[in-house]
Amino acid sequence: MAGEYCEEDDFERDGPTDIGIDDICRLEWQANQFASCLLLPKRDFVIDFANLAHKYNLEDRGHGILFVDEQSCNQRNFFLVTNALRLKYDVSRRVVEIRLKQFGLLNDAR
Repeated sequence: MAGEYCEEDDFERDGPTDIGIDDICRLEWQANQFASCLLLPKRDFVIDFANLAHKYNLEDRGHGILFVDEQSCNQRNFFLVTNALRLKYDVSRRVVEIRLKQFGLLNDAR
């Protein structure tokens, strides 16, 4: 970078701060989306998911390999898989959920 330029106004903190809840939710979603792409590379993540599905005998019974609703057996499978993935990749469960949904590996009917 050959040079840098900024205006005095760039340092003012007295400007409008009317950020609404929708904006905050959108920013949070964007942060989670970015983190999921950066921290959970597709190839490795899908392989790890497949290994866990095999380990826990998860099969597609018409709703997807990993299906979660209010039934305790489905919630158990969901927490087993997402817990293993979040610990391996050192991310939140929400980031794991986002990535699973992106790849069509999670059907969330809660």
